[in-house]
Amino acid sequence: MPPRPVDLIDARLLHELQRNNRASVGHLCETVGLTLATCQRRLKKLRESGLIQGEVALVDPRVTARPLTVVIELALDQIGGERRIAFERKLAVQAEFSMVWAVSGEADFVCIGHFRDIEHYRDFMLRELIGSELVRRQTTFVGIERLRFELALEFAVAP
Repeated sequence: MPPRPVDLIDARLLHELQRNNRASVGHLCETVGLTLATCQRRLKKLRESGLIQGEVALVDPRVTARPLTVVIELALDQIGGERRIAFERKLAVQAEFSMVWAVSGEADFVCIGHFRDIEHYRDFMLRELIGSELVRRQTTFVGIERLRFELALEFAVAP
């Protein structure tokens, strides 16, 4: 999908919301230079268009019920077919995963998982992934320290 250009005002609104989605409409109006009604109308349009897909709070994983973060690479034996589609669906609904990406390269999927502890991770892997005849290889990276966690994206600005 090609980049979806937005005008400079919407780009500035989106930039501010990505920095702090709790910013008041009044603050956004002041920062971007809009009237209250115009700002609210633009925000509504951005949400309804799907450009803003959701708004969340970023929580420190160390204080959650699942403080252990892992990155899991999965390589499958079978590239296509119904079994792969079923496997993709299975990955997409796992409560332990916050992100699942189909990727190119040596792995077929990269998953970001969150676990109570190493035993929870081990049990999950044995129960849900390693036992699958489709999984040829799995590699896990255990998160030691989060050095950067940024979700803000840049937008193409229409001329």
